[in-house]
Amino acid sequence: MSDMNSIASLTYRAGLPPMHGDPWLLSGPFWTTWIFDASVVVGVFALAAWYIWAVGPLNRNSPGAEQRPISTGHRISFLAGCVALAVAWGPPLEDWAGLLLTAHMAQHVILTLVVPPLLIYGTPGWLLRPLLRWRGVERAGYVLTRPVVALVLSGFTFIIWHVPDLYNLA
Repeated sequence: MSDMNSIASLTYRAGLPPMHGDPWLLSGPFWTTWIFDASVVVGVFALAAWYIWAVGPLNRNSPGAEQRPISTGHRISFLAGCVALAVAWGPPLEDWAGLLLTAHMAQHVILTLVVPPLLIYGTPGWLLRPLLRWRGVERAGYVLTRPVVALVLSGFTFIIWHVPDLYNLA
């Protein structure tokens, strides 16, 4: 019996529902057949590379660099956020999320409670200031970050994301 069938059997015996589809239809070793999505690998790598360049050489070679310090802790935080993104969207978690509700919910927790604080803490204010110069961005940021507005938008996004037809489009 393959690892996949063993896990599926234990899942059914424990009374736990499968996430999507019948796990018996899946074949291959559950723990070792991982599929790397190139868009995730390239996207996370590009984000990390851009950050390293922006807070490193770009910052050092720009006038006033001594006024834009960034600590090692901030760098580690941002890069840990990138690693957390890769863990959430990469194998094996992404592969398992279609079958196991636990894996799917682990993705939610990582993407909503782990990644944002790490990326936000690691992003220095001076890196965001050029974006805030655009007309209306500061006002939109003020409105969107009000607690009631943020709660409504968060709930709406969560509901829309889980409409089956829209979820399948993604």
